[in-house]
Amino acid sequence: MTAPALDHLTGLDLNDTGTGRRLWRACLVATLAVAAGASDARPAQEPDELSFVVIGHPRGGRDSGPHARLAELVAKVRAARPDLVFITGDMIWGSVEEPLADSARIAREWTAFDSALATLGVPVQRVPGNHDIHDPVTRDIFRERYGEYPRVLDREGARFLLLNTTYVPEGGEPTPVKRGKTVRLDSAQVAFVRDALGAGEYRHAFVLAHHVLWWREDAAWWTDVHPALVERGVRAVFAGDVGPTMYTHVERDGVHYVRSTLNAIADGPVRGSTPAARALWAIPTLQLETFVHVTLRGDEVAYDVKTLGALTSDAFSPDRWREVFGPDREEDGFYDPAALDEPAGATAPGVGGRIWDVIGSPKRMGALGAAIAFAFACGWVLGGARTRRGRAT
Repeated sequence: MTAPALDHLTGLDLNDTGTGRRLWRACLVATLAVAAGASDARPAQEPDELSFVVIGHPRGGRDSGPHARLAELVAKVRAARPDLVFITGDMIWGSVEEPLADSARIAREWTAFDSALATLGVPVQRVPGNHDIHDPVTRDIFRERYGEYPRVLDREGARFLLLNTTYVPEGGEPTPVKRGKTVRLDSAQVAFVRDALGAGEYRHAFVLAHHVLWWREDAAWWTDVHPALVERGVRAVFAGDVGPTMYTHVERDGVHYVRSTLNAIADGPVRGSTPAARALWAIPTLQLETFVHVTLRGDEVAYDVKTLGALTSDAFSPDRWREVFGPDREEDGFYDPAALDEPAGATAPGVGGRIWDVIGSPKRMGALGAAIAFAFACGWVLGGARTRRGRAT
């Protein structure tokens, strides 16, 4: 567009050096700002759209520091571009083997973990696991950093209930005997769930906890909690405790129950002195690590279970399998075509082919023919002699 045309549209005299320079500089700055913002901008969302990620059990090992694939996890979560992230417990090792954890070490573990998550640039909500709270030290540090639980979070028409299923000790005494797995939700939190679901309006509701309180068919969850979830239309319940498996899912009465976890021991040394012991140890490591990306669009809910370590872990290699289960295999279930008498796909030979297999060469075939001819000639001669003697008599 020419300067006169721009003069007409803008009412400015662009032939004036000062005015034109200022305008073009402003246009250039605005263009660069838009381009720079576009490179980091989140994808435009539809109205009433919300997405979140659920991560379970991302802790490292006793002496290994953070989880070996924490950076990979963060990168994959960042690529999903969620609006917020939920972590369903066991985020640090937490010195669970100690009667009373060292506060400086616990603080360092939390700082390392939180520093990695800070690069996501979105809110992160945490529910405690039994590695995160197990004695007065870990209890106080968790509360100071992340507050009290249970709690309710409302976001864009969705309601999230964040529960605490781990044991929280009273007082300040050491806890040499740890209370690990919880089998039922305490009565105060059962009432909390019912009250939180009964108050106000929301389009979607989700429950997040650490322990899988619904694993057994006779679990108290099915009578104490599940009916309220069904009545209020809860979409899903997420848990992050590794148990018999790393991932499980069941849908009941329209409610999805999902256990989705990472598992640091998958890359650790194989444990167990016997094949049976090693196999028992390996069962919780035989699945890929997962996290869940949930997208809400209007009344629709989409679940995307994403994997971790599929191409970066040695936990699923043939050597790892043999280390756990041994080299033996069911020989009846395998065959080697090269070890068979005939190439794969060959048809059964005819009579001539079977004879040739026995004879094996042209010379032998010629010798056999000569022998047959000689025998025939001998028989003919002997037969003729017998005939002449019969006539003479």
